[in-house]
Amino acid sequence: MLELSWGDIETLSKQLVKSLEGTQWLGILAITRGGLIPSGLLAQALNIRRIETINIQSYDQERGQSEMTILNVPGIENDGENWLVVDDLVDSGETIKAVKQYFPKAVYVVLIAKPKGLMAADHYVQIVEQN
Repeated sequence: MLELSWGDIETLSKQLVKSLEGTQWLGILAITRGGLIPSGLLAQALNIRRIETINIQSYDQERGQSEMTILNVPGIENDGENWLVVDDLVDSGETIKAVKQYFPKAVYVVLIAKPKGLMAADHYVQIVEQN
């Protein structure tokens, strides 16, 4: 298990901000629950006022990855163009693939990427082992 301190999350978020500066973002779509804290940090650093959430249930504690259930989809226009979709990590990439069906023009960012999901994220800070 990868354990991150609050300081680790702040540091990774600050590093991610560097790759996102210079664009006029319209908003952030946080993938709950993991994307909530990084979304707040990115919103503060990039001066983004609009934050929406998308609730996706895809993990079963006992069995690992399970069937994807999307619990809500916010009304974001233009297929998500100039929006950031934020999560804490990308594992298999299936969660991002599910969100991309609704917002194909958004930019997908995570703090941490695992090899299987690496190609799903547009920006990431750190790569860790798959297991």
